[in-house]
Amino acid sequence: MIDTKGIEAVIPHRGNMRMVDEIRDFTDDHAIGIKYVRDDEFWCAGHFPGKPIMPGVLQIEALAQTVCFL
Repeated sequence: MIDTKGIEAVIPHRGNMRMVDEIRDFTDDHAIGIKYVRDDEFWCAGHFPGKPIMPGVLQIEALAQTVCFL
């Protein structure tokens, strides 16, 4: 497993813009990235208040960052 420090050593995203919290597994042709969604995420207050879901564009960004790590 690769933690946030290991991810940040490879990709430039920091703070609120890092959408991957850990890499569980990776090889030359696949990776499994994990994002732990918390109540204090910057988008929670305005994206369906009371029942927030992770916006699709941020899900795509998380996938892109996982691929960037790979």
